[in-house]
Amino acid sequence: MKLSNYRRNNAQQASLAGFTLIELLMMIAVLALLAAILAPSFSKVRDSARSTRSVSNLRQLGVAINMRATEHGGRYPIVFGPQVKNGANILWSHEISPYLSSDNQPPSGPGSTGLIASLWPLFISPTTIAPPEFDPSNPYLDSTYSKNGNLNEITIEAESRINFGLPKVRVINPAQTVLLIDGGQWESGSQADASLYNVYLETLDSTTPNAYVATPSPNPEGLFGHGNIAYRDKGRAATLWCDGSVSHIEPGGFKHKHFNIRF
Repeated sequence: MKLSNYRRNNAQQASLAGFTLIELLMMIAVLALLAAILAPSFSKVRDSARSTRSVSNLRQLGVAINMRATEHGGRYPIVFGPQVKNGANILWSHEISPYLSSDNQPPSGPGSTGLIASLWPLFISPTTIAPPEFDPSNPYLDSTYSKNGNLNEITIEAESRINFGLPKVRVINPAQTVLLIDGGQWESGSQADASLYNVYLETLDSTTPNAYVATPSPNPEGLFGHGNIAYRDKGRAATLWCDGSVSHIEPGGFKHKHFNIRF
């Protein structure tokens, strides 16, 4: 065999053997650089998708709330509590669930297994809860969206509190009155999802429409407790207003007039 043919065959064999070590390292470096450049974009796309789903959730819940009100004298569903003397506690989410699913709904109150699993994707914000945190045995597995407590009426009969949903016509400024907000973090055995209880107490008898609503800090795990507003959606709170619109509010954006129906 001629020397030229021998060298040519060796070159061909080397080319068929694959990348050299230097070429392989260069390719790995290029891929790592591309991954570093694209990772923030992927994260933004994922967050935007979750935010879009949350808006869709709130709009569907708003439609169900209005459908339920139409069939009940124009009243909003109650936030939480008994509707009859010495009756079981009812959650707003259970009140509207028949308008979202044709499946039989479980009773509300102690001992209940909460909403049927098919409704969890609607009532639990995609911006907050990870699947491992779901516990189907929890008696109040419900919603991370919280209802404005000022949309309730309470009467006292012989030391028994009876709750009624507020008539929609009583809301003076529907476009500026909160109906639902991404609120209390779901946690085992709690009713943190039912109402914006802390905000309700702060704004119930308020005479200062433009006062800012207090924003409690999350606990060490980054979770917001019972009755608080949670700014989970890219640092904002996904909000459904009484006129059916949905928007995102940043910390410091809520005022007393956004919750108290008199303003």
